[in-house]
Amino acid sequence: MDLKHPEACLTHGLMRAARTLARGFEAEAASLGVSAPQFPVLARLSGMGAMSVGQIAVAVDADRTTISRNLAVMAQKGWIAEVATEDRRERVWDLTDAGRETLALAMPIWQAWQSRLVDRIGADAAVDLSKTLRTLAPT
Repeated sequence: MDLKHPEACLTHGLMRAARTLARGFEAEAASLGVSAPQFPVLARLSGMGAMSVGQIAVAVDADRTTISRNLAVMAQKGWIAEVATEDRRERVWDLTDAGRETLALAMPIWQAWQSRLVDRIGADAAVDLSKTLRTLAPT
């Protein structure tokens, strides 16, 4: 493979794989209505507690605009609610009971999806891929 040829573009390959995997997870979680970008937000809020839009964006490595759009949808679904703070200019969000229930239902779906991906490429390759992705996008 000629890595200098446009057909070997790593950026395009990663973007294509990410879209394919996101669609796969969303198909699995369709009954819950959880999108691929919403799942990590639910998981982070569950693990870290109430957070501002900026904190959520940093935690899931997404831009604030995308996070704001997803939070609005998640609030409409009743999964999250705005939490009152001393600084009324800051919007802070936390999981509702419905959000915790949705995450509890989504977690086994995600775990099964993750297991199928690991089975597909092998455990060693999955560990290597995880390391490579962290190298490309360090926290």
